[in-house]
Amino acid sequence: MIRRIVWHFGPEWAAGVMGTAAIMITMQVSPEVARPFSPALYIGLGYYLVASLMFVGVLAPWALRFFWYPDEVKKDLADRVRGNFFPTVPISFILAGTGTRKLGPLLFGPTVAYYLGAIFFFIGAAGIFTFGFLIIRPQFLKKNAALEHANSPGSFGPSLT
Repeated sequence: MIRRIVWHFGPEWAAGVMGTAAIMITMQVSPEVARPFSPALYIGLGYYLVASLMFVGVLAPWALRFFWYPDEVKKDLADRVRGNFFPTVPISFILAGTGTRKLGPLLFGPTVAYYLGAIFFFIGAAGIFTFGFLIIRPQFLKKNAALEHANSPGSFGPSLT
């Protein structure tokens, strides 16, 4: 059963983590949070916890797929739509780092939150750089690549990251 889930687990699942984390970060930059006992602070904290659980749930099958089914991962990297979703996990690391820097002091204390946020940020930055190169090669440096491949709706990933 687990192998079947991992087989079908595409790179696009982390987009949900990104959206949830973005809502959490938006809640934290709201001027409402500056007020004591602000509801936005606690709603943002709830989104942080949900995004963290989602991230852990997505990271395990996403990483296992690289080891168990590397041929499927290569097919996904070469696909013009699915390949562009690979950077969503590194972006989720960056968003987790941002959320940890914002809300982590409430949960872990300021020192742990600072270092944990920095670790998440640097893992995410390295991942975006790596996947940017892994995506460009099979998608745009192949013999049958055409100009419309660079302008298709599914090719927003490399330019976004």
